[in-house]
Amino acid sequence: MWIVENFFTYGGKKVHELLLCFEMAVPNSVDLQAEFRGTEGFRSTEGTTELTFRWHPLDQLHTVRIEPAFLREALRNLPGSIAHVIQRG
Repeated sequence: MWIVENFFTYGGKKVHELLLCFEMAVPNSVDLQAEFRGTEGFRSTEGTTELTFRWHPLDQLHTVRIEPAFLREALRNLPGSIAHVIQRG
């Protein structure tokens, strides 16, 4: 759906992230109440950040922190073809 170039600062360092977003169908057997936990860390920084992944209804995305932030609106207005997005923040 999107090829995203996301520019941001993490741990005091400038980061250029390349994000590929795909459309998918979720099987009926998936538990939409489930949470997935994990951590992230970059080799160039110390420590990790705890992450929690959850499913959210599209009409409630305005209440949720989503990164990159453009997805909050973009997920409600899917492009007709692959779109290139540059996000600076």
